[in-house]
Amino acid sequence: MGLSVGRGKPNAMSESSNAQVPAELAPGKKRLGVQVCKAYTLPDSTALLVVSAGSVVDFRGDAIVNAANEGCISGGGVDGAITSAGGPALAQARRELPIVEGTRAVRCPTGSAVLTIGGDLHAEYCIHAVGPSYYSEQANGRTMEECDDLVASAYREAMRCGQQKVLKRIGFSLISSGIFRGQQSLRKVLEAGVVGICNGIYPELEEVHMIAFTGAEQRELQEVCAELLTNSSSPSSPMSTSAQSRGVASTTSEENPTSSVERKVPVPMVVDEVLTNEPPSEAAALLSSTSGSTPLLAVSPVARGLASANSNEPTAKKQLVENPPMTEVEETGQTQKEPVPMTVEAEAAAS
Repeated sequence: MGLSVGRGKPNAMSESSNAQVPAELAPGKKRLGVQVCKAYTLPDSTALLVVSAGSVVDFRGDAIVNAANEGCISGGGVDGAITSAGGPALAQARRELPIVEGTRAVRCPTGSAVLTIGGDLHAEYCIHAVGPSYYSEQANGRTMEECDDLVASAYREAMRCGQQKVLKRIGFSLISSGIFRGQQSLRKVLEAGVVGICNGIYPELEEVHMIAFTGAEQRELQEVCAELLTNSSSPSSPMSTSAQSRGVASTTSEENPTSSVERKVPVPMVVDEVLTNEPPSEAAALLSSTSGSTPLLAVSPVARGLASANSNEPTAKKQLVENPPMTEVEETGQTQKEPVPMTVEAEAAAS
């Protein structure tokens, strides 16, 4: 469809089908392991884009989309939770992804996506999509708009992985929507995601869920979809508790947005070693793992630093963004440095 980010909204984005949304996708309904906020018909398609609340780890469709890094082995936040839930089979499949020629440890370049089995996940497949770190990309000469294009590209390439396997139901984590969006607004990053999905629609597709963890993400995403996909006004809130890639095409391995005003995210609370914006009792239920009492998203040292720096919050955020903590990672016999992964909520607090 040739949709572009940041260059106006083509008619295809606002002229979606008038097909009726089925009752099972009404706001507040539980669907495929997550809770429906609102469903929208995608342009030129009978498929639906569903804004859902919950954790992508719980999604029970054909595939989930992981917000991965270029090494594609593991990370923090959502990536760490997916790695843990996927078990040894998923970990092995990720290790067997081929390293891109000419690199030391890149298995999936920024703006690309690769597919593996899901291992112990509820979904059969896991698609690993790599969005940009806006600060890093801009330091290398890219513009903010080019970073948005990389976000759209990551979503689009993930959709192409789904098309290769003729997948009907895909659940996305929100790529580059936390600390890695730098100074870009959450709305613009989410717009880029919606555009990427629209660019990747295929005939067999039935449902695409964009799974928002926090209430702020849920509201913002509904507003974006209402603006881009329909003529409707305010979104519903059923869950109160809460660019092309760098010249490398996506691969498959079975074995192996427009307002300039950004919403303010509340300073998170630390509850039982879990960083969250939710009240304690609700946070425990929302974040606990389905396989035990271990929290789904544990607080990283960086997150604890943010939580303890409330009295000097702006300074703490500025230092974190300008001087992200680094950790040494052993990869293919060489030591390299990469940012310490953070939880989803810590990313939102530092943004």
